[in-house]
Amino acid sequence: MEQLLRLLAEHQDDLFRYVFSLLPNSEDVKDILQETYVALTRKFGEYDPAKPFLPWAYGFAYMQVLKHRDARRPHQLIERLENMLGCVRIEIAGRLVRQQ
Repeated sequence: MEQLLRLLAEHQDDLFRYVFSLLPNSEDVKDILQETYVALTRKFGEYDPAKPFLPWAYGFAYMQVLKHRDARRPHQLIERLENMLGCVRIEIAGRLVRQQ
C-alpha cells in the first residue's frame, strides 16, 4: 500500500492532465481520479513493478472516463432531445399563429 501511495503521489499531476485531456471539466476530472485511485488500490496486487506504473494507471483512468461517458450519455441525449423539441415548438408556434 505504501508503494502505491508513493506512485500516486509521484504521478498525480500526470494522471490529472491525462484525464483532463479526455474530459475537460475539472469537477468531473476530480471524480474520475477518485474512482481511478479506488480501482488502482483494488488491483494493485496485480501490478508488475518491473513495468512502468504510469501506463498501467492510465489504463484504469481511461476505463473510468469511459464509464463516466456512458453514464452521461442518457442525460446528454435527453438534453439534446429537449433542445430539439424546444426549437420545433417555436417553429410550430409561428406556423400555428399564422394559420389562425
